[in-house]
Amino acid sequence: MEKFLEYNQWSNEIYAHYIQEINLASRKVIANFSHILNSHHIWNQRILNNPVKIKPWDLMMMNEFFEINRANTKATLDLLKSKSLSDIVQYENSKGKKFENTVEEIILHICNHSTYHRAQIGEQMKKFKVTPPVTDYIAYLRTAQS
Repeated sequence: MEKFLEYNQWSNEIYAHYIQEINLASRKVIANFSHILNSHHIWNQRILNNPVKIKPWDLMMMNEFFEINRANTKATLDLLKSKSLSDIVQYENSKGKKFENTVEEIILHICNHSTYHRAQIGEQMKKFKVTPPVTDYIAYLRTAQS
C-alpha cells in the first residue's frame, strides 16, 4: 500500500510541476488539482475520525500544491502506523450520508480518485496544446528502479 501511495504522490508532483511550469491557471485545471488534494486530506481526516474543515472543491493556490500533496501522503503513511488496512472506518460523505469502508478500500479510492482527476487535467492540457506528462504506474516503477 505504501508503494501505491508513493506512486500517487509522484504522479501528483509531476502534474503540479507541469501546471506551474506552463502556468496553466485554467479554472478547471486548478479546480481538479485542488479537488485531488482536498479529497486526500478529507479521507485522511475521516480515517482518523477528525472533523473536516475543507470542502472537496475548495480552490488551492498553485504554489501550495507540492506542500499539500506531500503533507497528505505523509499523513496517510503515518496513520498506517496505527491503523490496520482491515480497520473499518465509519464516516459521512459530503452530503451527510453514512457509510463504512476499510482503511485499505479508502486508500485505494484515494489513489484511483487522483488518477481519474489527473486524466481530466490531462484532457484540459490538450486543449491548451500541452502534452500531458506520463504518469503510468509502470513509469513510476521504472523511475524508482533507476
